[in-house]
Formats: sequence, C-alpha cells, structure tokens
Amino acid sequence: MTLYIENVNAWYGRHQVLHDAHVGSLEAGTMVGVIGPNAAGKSTLVKALMGLVKTTGKMQWVHEDGRIFQGRALRNISGYVPQDLPGGVALSAFESVAISAQRYAGLGTPRGSALQRASDACEELGIAAIADRNLANLSGGQRQLVSIAQVVAAHPQILLLDEPTSALDIHRQVQVLNFMHHIARQDHALVLIVLHDLNLAARLCDRIVVVAGGEITHAGLPHEVITSAVIRDTYELHVEVLNHRGLPLVCPIGAVGSIDAES
Repeated sequence: MTLYIENVNAWYGRHQVLHDAHVGSLEAGTMVGVIGPNAAGKSTLVKALMGLVKTTGKMQWVHEDGRIFQGRALRNISGYVPQDLPGGVALSAFESVAISAQRYAGLGTPRGSALQRASDACEELGIAAIADRNLANLSGGQRQLVSIAQVVAAHPQILLLDEPTSALDIHRQVQVLNFMHHIARQDHALVLIVLHDLNLAARLCDRIVVVAGGEITHAGLPHEVITSAVIRDTYELHVEVLNHRGLPLVCPIGAVGSIDAES
C-alpha cells in the first residue's frame, strides 16, 4: 500500500502555502519524519491530506488490491493528531479515546471491541492511570498522549501527527516515537509525523521529508537528507553531522553569518 503526494498546492483563503509539493511515494509499514523551519508548510502538508485546507494535486492511497482512496475516502482511513489540541471538552480521557475507537473506518476488521482498543491504547501510551480524569484537568503533555491514543485506538491506515511530542519530556518523546514506529510495522500502516528534533527524526524515522518555503526540497533516507549542506540551506545553520552507528548525528555550530560559526 502506497501514499502518493504529487504536485500539491494548498491555500489558506487567497494565501498559497504549498507550491507543487512533490514527495512521490510513501510506503505502508514505515514512519516518515517531516522536518523544516517554522512556517515552512509542514502542518499545511498534513492538513492538506486531511482535507482541512483548499488543495489541488495528487494525494492518493493505493491499496494492494488496486483500490484508490482520495478525497473523503482518504480522510476516512486516516487518523490526525493536530498541533493545537482542543480544550474545554467535558469528557474523561478514556471516554474521548473510546469515542474515537468507535469511529473506526479503516481497511479490514478491527481487533477487538472499541472499549478494548481504547483500553489497550491507554495502556500502551502509559495513560491508564489518568483515564478517568477530565480532559480539561490534564496537562498539555497528558492531553497530547490522549490525543495520540485516540488515533491509535482507531487503527487507521495512515496516521498523521503534527508535532505530537512538543509538550513531552525527552523520555516520553522517545517512548512515543518508538511506539509509533512499532505501530507502523505491526499494523502495516503509514505514520507521517512532523518533528523539530533532527536527531530524533534521524534515529527513529525510516524516511525524512524536508519542507522549506512551501516546497518539498528533499526526501529520502535519513543519511541522504540530514546533511550539513541541507541543514545549512534549510535552517540557515552551520552544523557538523557525525556518523553514529550508521545514522546522522547533528551537532549545531552556529547560525549562518554569526561570528562563532565562521570562526
């Protein structure tokens, strides 16, 4: 199963954010990290796949039996964790996850009942202890974990996560990203995840997509994409990229044009 993203344009009103964004094909069973500077279009790419912004171009999920999912059909097999989580919802954490599990619309037969899938997701993400607490009374990090559990419990074919670990400490970040990688493998799903930490992206993602200036500038394996030249051009930052056990390790030096970086 393959997701094709080709020549995608996206607008907020009259303001165009994505310009002929072309990733090509992304395979099921992989976790893809989307990186790039602020306001580059990373979130817009995810929203385009969910039909949340006006778009043109090709966004198709091609199933192994030849079926093609696009538009509403694509959204029905996708799960989305937004960057800005809603507040003021009068539900417990578990209720919100169970409701999401009941909306299952993926391919094949879901494993177990909605309540069981909700319970499993809470256990796997370490939030069972807060399952009975109201969402409004949770911290930002706890609500992020609940939001991820909502998506995981639905067992979608495509998981779209926009900075899902921004409010988590490093231990939780690694735990969640390892778990999402496991979900991609176990469920033969595609996980597309927006990240800012280049080293976590390099170590835990199978492929990397770089968004800059509303365009897809690079896409490939971590060692192909996360290089000193790409980071300099994308972030205006001088770095040294080391090889650590076959994977790139980014060591910042200084901003382009700064005295420290040039010395």
